[in-house]
Amino acid sequence: MKINATLCTLFSTLGTPGLIYGINQTESQTIITTFDLLPKLKGFLHEVPNLKSIVYIKNTRDQSLSDSFPDNLSVKSLEQLEECGTNDKRELEYDLPKDTKETAVIMYTSGTTGNPKAVCISHKSLMASLKVLLSNTTDDMSDGVDNHSYMSYLPLAHILGFTFEMFLLFGGVRIGYSSPFTLTDTSPGLAKGQLGDARLLQPTSMTAVPLVLDRILKEIYEKLNSRSPI
Repeated sequence: MKINATLCTLFSTLGTPGLIYGINQTESQTIITTFDLLPKLKGFLHEVPNLKSIVYIKNTRDQSLSDSFPDNLSVKSLEQLEECGTNDKRELEYDLPKDTKETAVIMYTSGTTGNPKAVCISHKSLMASLKVLLSNTTDDMSDGVDNHSYMSYLPLAHILGFTFEMFLLFGGVRIGYSSPFTLTDTSPGLAKGQLGDARLLQPTSMTAVPLVLDRILKEIYEKLNSRSPI
């Protein structure tokens, strides 16, 4: 976004047709994804002709590419991209938006029938949301951002998760990333005895949807009920 590039978000759960549709509709040239989703992406590369580069984020340090990609496609890990940026001493040149009504983010909705629907969010709208967050969190963080941490649970393709994380990045608040498989001590992705992300990070703030909050409350009540009244 700093270089005035329009950011597009797509849920990986949209399915292959939905992903192809969104990538082609936005004429995206670069995709940032996770290592685990590379095989899925490789399966439909021939259907997204505008794509020129892929940046992937490793889930573990020992992950490396074993499959080959077309020669005309640049595929780099986030670490490799950071190294390229460190070695390139050129000043970054970019143009600021000429109008606040220009599109900053194209966010595709999930849970709809047919092709995913794109919601265009302007720079003005995004800044208005950030100002609202600022006015509502200033008192809560008046003791300094170093005393706070945020649990990132909602995906960045979710408008609330995206906006809140943008706001906290600007403010310098620590962010810990979680998932439904590792959030609490009883999450399905953890072995017995392992601690959940919430207990390890001990966040002071978190965004969630009602269903997630219901699950957290359920676990709290189950633990309380299992204790002795004495």
